[in-house]
Amino acid sequence: MLSTSLRQISTRALLTLGLTVGAMTAFTSAVKAEEVFVNNPATGSVAFTQTAGAAGSKLGVTLASGLASTKIGDLNVKSNSAAGYTVKATSANAGKFLQGANEIAYTMQFAAFNAVIGTDTVIEDVSLLNTDAASVSGLTRDVSVTVANTAVQGKPSGDYTDTVTFAFVTK
Repeated sequence: MLSTSLRQISTRALLTLGLTVGAMTAFTSAVKAEEVFVNNPATGSVAFTQTAGAAGSKLGVTLASGLASTKIGDLNVKSNSAAGYTVKATSANAGKFLQGANEIAYTMQFAAFNAVIGTDTVIEDVSLLNTDAASVSGLTRDVSVTVANTAVQGKPSGDYTDTVTFAFVTK
């Protein structure tokens, strides 16, 4: 009886040992490294803040000098596109301030752009990531206009207007 009890104890011990090893093997094989993904969503926008030239702060032009380059607002661009972006401007009056049938031509300045704007005129074309534009606050630059004195001469007095729309395109 003693030999039967020892045999049962050693069988139980082996069985217990086998279960312990099997449990450790199962635990070890369950540990696996997984890839972790983070998504940085695309950001792209343009916002214009007018600082001069509104109804309450009209720009003054003169017959003698027209209007020297004058800041009319700030254009803020936000983009985290690795391929860059394009900013376009569209003038409702093809780059002219209008008063009825009378017109005063002007040029717009923004970054390296300095020309008359028409429809979908590219005023900035960036072909890679601009880290300033990819920041939380984005990239803000001045928007200015210039009127040559010859564009004012022979025109009647009064208010002349144009509407400019800025658009942003991600590449």
